[in-house]
Amino acid sequence: EAAASAADARRARDVRREHAPPAPAPSAAPAPTPTPAADGAAFSCNTCGGSFGTRAEHRVHFRSDWHRYNQKLKMAGAPPVDEREFGMCDADSFFGDHGP
Repeated sequence: EAAASAADARRARDVRREHAPPAPAPSAAPAPTPTPAADGAAFSCNTCGGSFGTRAEHRVHFRSDWHRYNQKLKMAGAPPVDEREFGMCDADSFFGDHGP
């Protein structure tokens, strides 16, 4: 009886192996690492071209008016503006903030 249960266990194992999904192929390339920006910053924004030294600064940037402005420009097919140019434009009128 022990031999029969061992044989049954082997058959069950073999059936599981036959129906198991294939194992993913090992990746030849290592996981990507952040590429430092030209100025040595670890994080950059592909939309605005800005670079940031910390993950926190990078995340805050994505909620900034400068980033939102460049997203809208990108969607309109226009080139992005750098942070200095953004400071000189009338972003309030662009976003439709007409205030009281």
